[in-house]
Amino acid sequence: MGDRMNRQERLYKLLDLARTYRGWSRKELARALGRDPAHVYPDTDNPKIDFLVALADALEWPLDAVVEYLWVGLSPEAGREVPGGMTFDELDRQVMELEQRGEHTKALEHIRAMHSLARTPLEHARACRRECSAWDGLGRYSKSLAAAQLGLRQRPLPHEFQLVLQALMANAHYALGDLTPAIGIASCVIDWFARHVPDSLQGEATHAFAHYVRGNSQREMIGSTDGQDGACEWASRAQADLATACRLYQEAGERHDREDFRAVANTCAGGLLDVEVELGKRDANETVDVLLAGVPTAQTAAPRDRSDWVESWAWWCVFAGGIALRRLDGARLQQVVAVASGTLLELADRLDNWALRQRALLMQHHANEKLARQSGLRFDATIDDEDMRIIAGTMGRFPGFRPVGWRILESAKVVRNEIV
Repeated sequence: MGDRMNRQERLYKLLDLARTYRGWSRKELARALGRDPAHVYPDTDNPKIDFLVALADALEWPLDAVVEYLWVGLSPEAGREVPGGMTFDELDRQVMELEQRGEHTKALEHIRAMHSLARTPLEHARACRRECSAWDGLGRYSKSLAAAQLGLRQRPLPHEFQLVLQALMANAHYALGDLTPAIGIASCVIDWFARHVPDSLQGEATHAFAHYVRGNSQREMIGSTDGQDGACEWASRAQADLATACRLYQEAGERHDREDFRAVANTCAGGLLDVEVELGKRDANETVDVLLAGVPTAQTAAPRDRSDWVESWAWWCVFAGGIALRRLDGARLQQVVAVASGTLLELADRLDNWALRQRALLMQHHANEKLARQSGLRFDATIDDEDMRIIAGTMGRFPGFRPVGWRILESAKVVRNEIV
C-alpha cells in the first residue's frame, strides 16, 4: 500500500508540475490529457500509456523520464540493504569479482548498495564506474552510457578517474554505433596522455583503451564514406590507433602478467588486418581466410574459460565479415558471411554478448541486401522463435538497429516452434 501511494503521489506531483510549467488551469490540463476535468488526477498508480504519453508531451519530457520517475522515484538506490553489512570498499571488491565471473545482474544489486553507501563524489563516481561496466556486460549500452555520464557529473574528481569514465563513455558510444562522439571523447583522453605519461596501472589501461576505442570507431567509419579517398583516410587513422593500442596492451600484458590485456592486443591485431585490406596492403580473400582459420586455433590455444580470449576471437569473425561485405561478391561473399556469422553467434551465446549478436545479424542482413542488388533476386532470411528472441533483444539494446530489425521481421520467413 505504501509503495502504491508513493507512486500515486509522484504522479500527482508531475501533474501539478505540468500545470505550473504550462500555466494551465485544471480544465486546460484535463483537455491536454484527454480527461474529464473532474478526474484529471486518476485514482490509480498504474496509468495507461496514452495518459503517460500526453503527460510527457505536456511536460515536454522524454516518455522514459516520466516512466522512470513514476516507477523508480528520485533515488532508486536509497535505503538499499547492504549485503552482510559490508563497507563501500568491500562492496567494490566484491562487485569487481562478480563482473570478472560474468555475474553482472548480481553485481548490479551490490552496486545499488554501493550507491546508498557512497558519501563523497569519488565514491559516487566509483559506483557509477562499476555500474557502467555491469550494464556493458549485460549489453545494455544506453544504461552503460548513462552511468558513465552520471559519474562524470560528480564534483570534484581526480583527473585520472575522470579519464577512466570518459574512456568508458566513449566505448558506450562506440557500442551503440555513435562513432563521432566516440572518436571525439576518446581523442580527449588520448590528448591528455600525449602530455602526461601514465604512472599507474589504471592510467596505462585507460590510455590503451582510449586508442582501442578510437581506432575501432575509425575502422567502423571506413564503410560510411562515399569515395575511396575518405575510406583510406579513416583506415590510415584506424591503423595508427590500433597499432598503438596493440603495442600498449602487449607491453602492459607482459609487465603485469595480464591475460586480459593480451586478449585485447589480439583483438587489435585482427582489426589491423581489416584496415590493411582497405589500404591495399593485403589481399581480401587471403585475409578473410587468415582471420577465420585463426578462430578455432585460438579456441584451442587459449584457456576455454577465459571470456576475454573468446571475445577476442569473436571480433576476428566480425573483421572477416566486414572485409567480405566491402570486398567480396557472389558465392564467396555468401560463404564467408555464413561461416563468420554462424561462428560469431555461437561465441556470442557462450558469452551472452549482445554487441556480438548485433554484429552477426547486421552481417547477415547486409550480405543479403548486397546479393539482392547484384543478382536482382530476393534473399530474405528464414528465422525461428530463437532468432526472433535474439532480434527482439538486439532491437531493445541498440536503437540504431531497430529499423533493420523490423525489416528482417517483416520480410523473413518465420518457422514457428510448436509449443507443447
